[in-house]
Amino acid sequence: DSGHRPVSMISLVECCRHAIVTNLERYPPDCLGVFDDEEWNLLITQRHQKTKPKQGKGGLDGTGRIAPAVSDKFMTSVEECHEKFRMSQVADELIWKD
Repeated sequence: DSGHRPVSMISLVECCRHAIVTNLERYPPDCLGVFDDEEWNLLITQRHQKTKPKQGKGGLDGTGRIAPAVSDKFMTSVEECHEKFRMSQVADELIWKD
């Protein structure tokens, strides 16, 4: 026994997703086309969860949210560059409804 305790590790994929979600609007919209629909929906879901207010009522979606999880300007740019993301029901529900 070397005395080392197991280290809790997240996968490289989760680490990359976290970085992308955290800085989503800093990426040029045209570079996001590398993601398939499923991955895009996961990124949007995580971004919505990450930007959710800790507590509150009212606001844009009833949770106290003052600003959308992703700006309409950015989403419009992404959808103009990548037609495949225009059909995202997840984005419609979590971003556009805000």
